[in-house]
Amino acid sequence: MLILIGVMYCGMDVHGQDVIITILGDSIHCKVDRADERFTYYRTTKTRRGATELISNREIRTINYQVSTQNAKLRVKSDSERFIKSVQIYADGGFSRLLSNDEVPEFYRNYDNNLRSGYSVSGGVNILFSNVIGAGVVIGQSSFSNIFNITGVGTLSDDIKMAYYGVNLALRFYTSEIQNFSLQFDLGLGLATYENDAKIIHSVGLSGQSLGGHAGLSFQLDLGHGFYIPATARFRGFSVGDITVSPGEDYPVEEIHDLLLDVSDSEPFSMYRFELVAGLLFTF
Repeated sequence: MLILIGVMYCGMDVHGQDVIITILGDSIHCKVDRADERFTYYRTTKTRRGATELISNREIRTINYQVSTQNAKLRVKSDSERFIKSVQIYADGGFSRLLSNDEVPEFYRNYDNNLRSGYSVSGGVNILFSNVIGAGVVIGQSSFSNIFNITGVGTLSDDIKMAYYGVNLALRFYTSEIQNFSLQFDLGLGLATYENDAKIIHSVGLSGQSLGGHAGLSFQLDLGHGFYIPATARFRGFSVGDITVSPGEDYPVEEIHDLLLDVSDSEPFSMYRFELVAGLLFTF
């Protein structure tokens, strides 16, 4: 009996072992016999003699072949034709910085510099059509605020909210099972909105929307079982020229006309921003 088991094991190890890595991060040490569009068939030391086991291709992230002769054709087919359609769901948050170069009065520069730093939260879903390309949707919001009391005059404040609803193209152009990380480039277009509950002594609301875009590069650390920690540097931006002005109830009626003229004569609002964020990503 011991001789029979030894013969079976050696029969598997003559050409080395293959390793199937699942999308959950598990490893199956085996000998891959064949694969079709739905399943991959393999044998392990525990497989009953004369039988094979199978696994759905949707459950496989990659197969590391250790044989350069017997499985050469299978390896070429796997790398070039077999891919796994999977779904990414993620959420992140972190630092956001406005990059506009709008000219501001000297007395306003310190206030403006502090206003430019804020935070961002985002989420999205991507469907990966292959190991390197996918598409999806993304939503996010960036917030910026500041307040300053001018002695004897009143309050200067801004509370800016910028939302983004976009479509995304995902490119996974590098992966490494050994180092457990991947790099992903995302870019796309979307609808961007701008709202500011401001106060320049008197309350005034500003709003607008425009077509915007985004691009980002994320470093994704593989935690196993389909979970990743993505650290992302990204750029989002748009420019709003048609601003809707909503004076507050405390705004003097005689000054509203001048306010509307000032806003209509101003340059388009530049809302380009750079963000550094981290979060959690799940793939299944």
